[in-house]
Amino acid sequence: MFNSKLNYLTCGFALAFLLLLGRFFFMQVVNHEAYVAAAEDVRLRKELLPPSRASIYAAGGTLVARSETVWDVYVDWNEFAQPRSMRLRALVAPGDYDPAAVQAFLEGPAREVEAASLAAPAARRRFFLAWRLREQEAARHDLRQSLARLSLVTRVPLERIEEKLALVQAEVDGLLAELGDVTTARSNDVNVAWLRAKPALSDSEYWNRVRRYPRSAAFLPVLEARVKWSRHEAEYLQALLQRLGDDRQARDLCGQAARNCEARALALARDDESAMNLEPAAREERAAFKRLFGACSDGVHRGAVALSEALDALEGPAGRIAALEDRALSLRRDTVERFQGDYERRWRHYTFEESPLLLLRDAPRDVVELLKVNADLLPGVSCRLRASRAYAHASLLAPVLGAVMLPDADRLDDLLERGVFSEGLEEFIETWFDGDREAFVRFADGVVAQQPAGSFGVERAYDARLSGSYGARVSVHDARGRIRSIEFERAPVNAEPLHLTIDLDLTRDILESVARWEPRLAAKAANKTSEMLRKGQIPLDRWHRYKWSFRGAAVVLDVKTGAVLALVSFPTYDPERMSGASDADRVYRLQLKTEAEVEGKMPYWARKTRQVNRASGATYHPGSTWKVLTSIALLEEGGLSLSDRFDEVSNTIEIAGVKLKTGHPAGPDLGILDALERSSNGFYYYFSQRLAEGGGTSDWETMRLWAEKFGFGTESGFELPGTRRANLADIGRVGQAEVSTMSIGQGKLLVTPLEMARFYACVAARGRLPQPHLSEEAMALAQELEVRPGTWDTIHEGLKRVVMGAHGTARPEKIDRNRVLVDIRCAGKTGTAENGKGVPDHAWFAGFAPFEDPQVAFVMLAEYSDLYGADVAPVIGECIQRYLVRQGVLPAPVVQRR
Repeated sequence: MFNSKLNYLTCGFALAFLLLLGRFFFMQVVNHEAYVAAAEDVRLRKELLPPSRASIYAAGGTLVARSETVWDVYVDWNEFAQPRSMRLRALVAPGDYDPAAVQAFLEGPAREVEAASLAAPAARRRFFLAWRLREQEAARHDLRQSLARLSLVTRVPLERIEEKLALVQAEVDGLLAELGDVTTARSNDVNVAWLRAKPALSDSEYWNRVRRYPRSAAFLPVLEARVKWSRHEAEYLQALLQRLGDDRQARDLCGQAARNCEARALALARDDESAMNLEPAAREERAAFKRLFGACSDGVHRGAVALSEALDALEGPAGRIAALEDRALSLRRDTVERFQGDYERRWRHYTFEESPLLLLRDAPRDVVELLKVNADLLPGVSCRLRASRAYAHASLLAPVLGAVMLPDADRLDDLLERGVFSEGLEEFIETWFDGDREAFVRFADGVVAQQPAGSFGVERAYDARLSGSYGARVSVHDARGRIRSIEFERAPVNAEPLHLTIDLDLTRDILESVARWEPRLAAKAANKTSEMLRKGQIPLDRWHRYKWSFRGAAVVLDVKTGAVLALVSFPTYDPERMSGASDADRVYRLQLKTEAEVEGKMPYWARKTRQVNRASGATYHPGSTWKVLTSIALLEEGGLSLSDRFDEVSNTIEIAGVKLKTGHPAGPDLGILDALERSSNGFYYYFSQRLAEGGGTSDWETMRLWAEKFGFGTESGFELPGTRRANLADIGRVGQAEVSTMSIGQGKLLVTPLEMARFYACVAARGRLPQPHLSEEAMALAQELEVRPGTWDTIHEGLKRVVMGAHGTARPEKIDRNRVLVDIRCAGKTGTAENGKGVPDHAWFAGFAPFEDPQVAFVMLAEYSDLYGADVAPVIGECIQRYLVRQGVLPAPVVQRR
């Protein structure tokens, strides 16, 4: 009997020894490399060190954007109010705790969990059992006391803290419900649940993933559609390249292709706002045809070279199609499919703006100090340093400066693919990632995702320039996490400050002038529409039904350098507050959202649309400001001379069988100078029929060629993303009546205020076309245009007469006897652009000053304002006067005392 028991015991020990030996063999032989790598990861810590974003200065050295370090308060909800540290809190505040209940809890349920014998993975099963202890009354009381103390110290409302905790509890409780009985659940299920629950309690990146998942899932079909239409784009370019012949044929074919592509894009959506309502596939189809329109428009000027470059950008080794395919595969595999079950079961029910682990952003210094003092009583609460972006004068520079924000999935991919991202880290990648750049990018993903990147404006245009270069560190740590040695270190390299050309005083002056003039101009618009209603010209008094507001843009350029001194779009807004976390910022966003919802029910021409950059990101009919270009083309092509005359004595003129309204007969015996001074429409209707007399193929082709010479519809090199161009390339063959209409800036013609300011700077400089730029670092290369000196003499004289002449449309008598344009010795042109039946007119004024030695060229636009160009001329004229006085160009005006 004894021997039998001994044999059983021996066999049991032998079996256990064999199992242990097998496990040892599996760890040391079969899975040796994996365990070595895991141990190495614990011992070695690889870190990516982000640089500090460079500061931005306006002209004169005024700081407008800087990076600063702020404190954020985070809570590790696993460590916060841990039951095992309840005794300490009870001792510090004995009046708030029942000693007997605390003792019973710690000696009873808490000890049972600690002493429980659990199957592997025991520590992870115990983690969930410890979480369930919080359901005990003593633990709930301790949690309430800790939350109240946390609210008192941080000054965060208790209700907001409880909302954050409730979200975390819902996630962990949901995982526990799926897991079932923790003690008997399968090991793999416990591990999967723990890998969700632990970061849900302590890692903000987990909640960033939860928040991003719907966007990531929605972005996948967008990416797939983008791949599909990029392939179609490449096929279209290949077919077009095969059909190209000589230069003339290439120009015609590319022009026709550009018009076809534009028509396809417009058939899907007339504008970007409408395109947002399209399905992803249709939206990408429209984007592909818009890109094809751009490539074909470039092909009109550069032929097959431009098309080949566009095709190579799509199909080359590092082309768009291959990159998009890789991104789509990675997004589907690593995000959408991996976390689809979590989203369906739990995540889709959550609603939150920021991580529930983030308690307080930009914490005041006294709060940080109080948290350090109360660290023992508030375990799990930590203060972390964060790089933040602070702006000065953000509302003044809204269309220019832009803003930064954490990158979304699409933007993050662009940042990681940027060549300069890993610049200087070649040794780090080679040594610690075996030269595998993809592995390095996966490692860097989480760090880069938490670094603000430029979202629009200068911040976006110069994002790489402002970002600097990342550094890296590899350190060896002991079991307690202490650094024992540094194996590799390269400090981040911060970029030098960026200096802008924007004059803050001028920009501020323009916005203040707009606000000061708004009531007076609103009254003028109301009077005009009331009179139009009385005459039966409009069906309703629109400014009685809708509130009139001063909406538009102003651009001021340095004539000699092309530097942008002011780029203003109004009404403005504060981009910094659009991403702020304070209660005031939330209220501000809500106000703008409410305003947009109310205006969404109004006609488009009555909306403020504050976030549209009207100065360079929108196009308008230029009206009579375009007559200057038509005049230059006629004089240079021989279609007009100083001796030519025209009698404009009727309200209509017939061109190619079409009757065109002149609007205001300018009188008999008009020459070119009279036509400019009085802004005659009939004069240009008539003489535009001679545009092609210099040998052009058609009157419209001649006008378009001259417009392109002056930068309209071509690439200007201006830095801001979203900058638009005049729509010359998409205007096909047109009839003579349409050419006559476009000769006065109407019809199909659309331009941006920036392009118009650039044109008038070129006129001021007598043929030197500047490159507009916002940064002093920009390569601003001017072009010298071949125009006869006599033509410039005529144009300058005509523009002077607009202000100084007895019949000038901007003479003092036309602007309420305001002499500001005379005082600054301005040469300019008024413009009133019609927008179709029932839609208010645009008002323009464009010019330069002083006319004998031009320093600045400027444009003022009042969109859908029902004003005349003369009405808005003094709004910008007063600002230019004060600017030129500050620069010492003009003497200070003498104030007349009554």
